Amino acid sequence: MKHSDSEIMITIPLGHASSTSKLPSIIVSTPTHSRPFEELLEMPHVKQQVEEYLKEHKNEETLIFIEKVKELNKNGETEMLNYQLLIDEFLKRNSKYEINISSPRKKRFIDQVNNQNEEKAKEELLGIYFELLTQLKLEVSSKIDVDLPIEHFLKENSMEEYLNLFEKAGFIKMCDIKETTESDLRKMGIWKLGHLKRIIRKRNEYFGVMGNTVRRSKSFSQVGLHKI
Repeated sequence: MKHSDSEIMITIPLGHASSTSKLPSIIVSTPTHSRPFEELLEMPHVKQQVEEYLKEHKNEETLIFIEKVKELNKNGETEMLNYQLLIDEFLKRNSKYEINISSPRKKRFIDQVNNQNEEKAKEELLGIYFELLTQLKLEVSSKIDVDLPIEHFLKENSMEEYLNLFEKAGFIKMCDIKETTESDLRKMGIWKLGHLKRIIRKRNEYFGVMGNTVRRSKSFSQVGLHKI
């Protein structure tokens, strides 16, 4: 199936997560690549777009919660005390960053924390994380441009001296140079062999990494973080 340049598909893994599951991931697909949304949020140009959109629509708490859970998970700080802090900061009515989730799901997590049932609390937190992750993707997927600008690509690889040459050739986004060859780059005016090789190699790495997720959306046990 072909997609327009502005179309973004979202693939949600099927099935239910157990308490031993990793954080789920939802694959965001564009005409040029697919990759987990969490990875997209780590790309500065994407995260900035998401933050600006959420700020404009006064919905910043969703991203703040997602990043907080990922931070606690990364640091191994999944003790009951931290669950209580999540409740105080995100789940209580009129809390600082009260998130928009269903009352039954909210109640189940709070009850498990109050009962000191750590495994069940982990399972319920995973459900909250997945629900908010899904909400965020559905809300912003059509509002953001996930393709990396050539300018960012060149700066990341210390070759911003060539930005004018790429712009003159009409290359603005990474998708514009997906099929570019060394011969094409020479015609643009890039002659240093080392730089030619590096641009092609880094370009291939960029699309190669994303290509790993093009053909499939992975299951809960294959993607995401290792704890929660």
